[in-house]
Amino acid sequence: MSIQLKYSYDNFPTWAMSALINGDDSSFDEVDSFDFELFLHRHGDAIVWDYDTDSIDNPSFNSYPLFGSPCDVVRVEGYVKLGVAS
Repeated sequence: MSIQLKYSYDNFPTWAMSALINGDDSSFDEVDSFDFELFLHRHGDAIVWDYDTDSIDNPSFNSYPLFGSPCDVVRVEGYVKLGVAS
């Protein structure tokens, strides 16, 4: 299977990493769940997400994360199958 990088964000909330990588959203409240599900819906063509280990080890604070309230953020990348429409 051939895949290509499609999404790259430097401002993904660290609090949502467990849900993105492992599917564990057990710590989410209603607002967190809504924001995360909306993110997944908007990026439904991504078949796998990866993250930058340096940014995990040294997250940075961002007043405007990809979603949610100001928090520490990391870099994530989403990959899609070649030939999948945008």
